[in-house]
Amino acid sequence: MGALTYKHLLSKLKPAIVTPLYKSEPELEGEVFRQVGIIGVINNPAGNLDLKLSYHALILPGFNSGTACAYTLGIKKAMEDGFKTFFLLDDDAVVDQNAFIKMLRIWLKLKERFGTFALSALRVDRPEYIKLLKEPYEELVLGPTDSFFGYNLFHKGRTPLKKGPLEGSFLIPVAPYGGLFLDREFVKQVGYPDASFFMYYDDSEWTYRATKKGIPIILVPSVKVGDLENETTAFIGRKEFFRKVAAQKLYYIVRNEIFFDLRHRVKHWWRFLINVWLISGYFVFFNLTYPRRIFVYFKALLHGFLRRSKEKQRLEACSR
Repeated sequence: MGALTYKHLLSKLKPAIVTPLYKSEPELEGEVFRQVGIIGVINNPAGNLDLKLSYHALILPGFNSGTACAYTLGIKKAMEDGFKTFFLLDDDAVVDQNAFIKMLRIWLKLKERFGTFALSALRVDRPEYIKLLKEPYEELVLGPTDSFFGYNLFHKGRTPLKKGPLEGSFLIPVAPYGGLFLDREFVKQVGYPDASFFMYYDDSEWTYRATKKGIPIILVPSVKVGDLENETTAFIGRKEFFRKVAAQKLYYIVRNEIFFDLRHRVKHWWRFLINVWLISGYFVFFNLTYPRRIFVYFKALLHGFLRRSKEKQRLEACSR
């Protein structure tokens, strides 16, 4: 396997890089990326992007389609154009050629053993995934069953992750888009990301659908994907998150947390509602002087429980 050249890897796997584009584009270090099909979905309606990469295709929805829809459109285009495997990246990702080649080699090595599966690079900008290497417990990335924002008054104990087939690797319940490597069979069995999420939790919902079907997602620490800004907002402290996150982000994060939990993670309704009530009280306490934020929060809760999605334009674009 190690003797396979990059040219042979490309021939066997026919990979495409799929990325939504907002303000920047992935930083792909190395000449090897000139030979890869790159598909970008421009989610910046203003279109003022200074693109430097050579794209196989650029898709212009004409509006911000959201991450779930963008990846759906990109993967559909890649499949139509004959690509077999897909490496998903955020627009601000940093990837060197050695990491990409290593991902291709690992994929080919494990394909016969696992059939349908996905590889997830280690996101060095996500503290929770770094922490997984020392504390491999499911709750670090998913939270306990019946929890809300990771909090469950009734939860005791933790669920250890299973070790993966490679040294240092683990089977994880969910994964972010950025750094995810998969193929056509994964898409056929799992379907596409749910565009009704628009942004936040759509990657978790999509990949959790896969693991619930018994399709393994393997976290590979030896393959690292970075971030141009090298920052994250998803796993700062709960107090800082509730007080600092912008109103629009607050709405989608809260609503989609409810979307995701109701669809996959609620086993005892009364426990879940108590946890929602406690976290909501916590939120109100830290936002007493910000009534608009309290309004946005409870509006998001209501829409989450009613399963209300206002993104009709995006849903129509992704269903074509």
